[in-house]
Amino acid sequence: MNLVFEDKNKILNLYVEGDTIPSGEDRICVCPYVNRLRVFKDNQFSVHNIEDSMIYGDEIFNVNIYQLDELPDKIKYIIPVGVHESPMHWSGIEGNGSIFDLINPTYLQHLQEGRAYIMFDSSLEGYHTNRFFDYAHDECTRLNIPIKNVIWVSGNSIIEERAEEWEKETGKECIRVLGYSHFQYDINGIIDFFNGRRQYIPTWQDHFEYKKKNYPLIKDYNFLNRKPRAHRIALFNRLFHDGLLDRGLVSMNPWEYAHECNIDGWFGDPVELEHSVEYTPMRWNGEDNMVNAQEKISRLNEVSMLNSWFTVVSEARFEDSEGTIFLSEKLFKPIACSHPFVVLGNKHTLRELKKLGFYTYDCLIDESYDELDNMERLEAVRNIINDYRHLKNHLEWWQWLRPRIEYNRLVLKFNSTMKPPVGFHKLNELCGTIIDKI
Repeated sequence: MNLVFEDKNKILNLYVEGDTIPSGEDRICVCPYVNRLRVFKDNQFSVHNIEDSMIYGDEIFNVNIYQLDELPDKIKYIIPVGVHESPMHWSGIEGNGSIFDLINPTYLQHLQEGRAYIMFDSSLEGYHTNRFFDYAHDECTRLNIPIKNVIWVSGNSIIEERAEEWEKETGKECIRVLGYSHFQYDINGIIDFFNGRRQYIPTWQDHFEYKKKNYPLIKDYNFLNRKPRAHRIALFNRLFHDGLLDRGLVSMNPWEYAHECNIDGWFGDPVELEHSVEYTPMRWNGEDNMVNAQEKISRLNEVSMLNSWFTVVSEARFEDSEGTIFLSEKLFKPIACSHPFVVLGNKHTLRELKKLGFYTYDCLIDESYDELDNMERLEAVRNIINDYRHLKNHLEWWQWLRPRIEYNRLVLKFNSTMKPPVGFHKLNELCGTIIDKI
């Protein structure tokens, strides 16, 4: 695989200082997919006693990283471009200038010739809009770039389905797309970092011993929220009015208006919301979780998991109309910390998680919620929380879950260190890289 950068040291393409999106972040960032390959490549000497290559299974793959002005003649290559947040912002659809106009003239010539592929990587987010398919198609036409020489790597696990639907609806050829769940790799890296510093990440056995010792104090669940998104507000409000908040470790920040609780046209009751918001901010450990957002991403929340029986994963995306399934770092944290979970997230999140090789907990938890639409799904998660209070023997329940909990932690490590990221072989083939058998 051949990867080319305008700035090889910083692993950046198309970067312009001061070019920001509405949030204030740079439009361009390091490409997560490629950074994963680069780090894995650099670690191969310690793992497999080889240099400048990677091993997946019984095959050696060369990943070559070039500076643009040192690009060898005639090779085919990929131009990786990391982008922040929604395509509505980074692409140029809503102002800020087209990202295609940032393409270096040499890159543009090679794209037009079919020698290069430009890969926009927004795998740190699950935002989706078909408008980017329209926009990319129009920009490729304007710049005479073959449509299949543009690649969109997204945190939306079902982006391939969205692309197929768009092609059927429009009769046009779509750009290449790749649904890639990057955060399992990041969370596994945090485990290695913590272990290197001898920090405590609980195993199943650690949980069992701690919970047995502190049995009367262990809460049913933990439900940690930073931004008060509509689905989070709705569940918090329901748990409040059902008297279930004191059975959990809960963090929720205040919302300003009742209309913020809008889930695909469903609105929460204004009177109920005004009552429940009076009890925010609620923070299970008393810590202000609105500051230092980046630090919160890399925190595993292991203490809240030790002190509860299961995690309610409060995902960033929820509404069916969003057309996405986003597996963020929030979902992989309980896996890393040996904790069972239910997911307040997109429909079919568990289905996508299983595709990655993980087990879920349908042996003891009713996971039919994963098939339900918006509010039915939220209500089913609430029912799981409510029903758990009637459980008589929590330690026995915990023992039944042991094989799946321990297996999932192994899968997390295997997926991050031994298994190629999704789409790797297809991207490799685009460059015509030779694969040598051991």
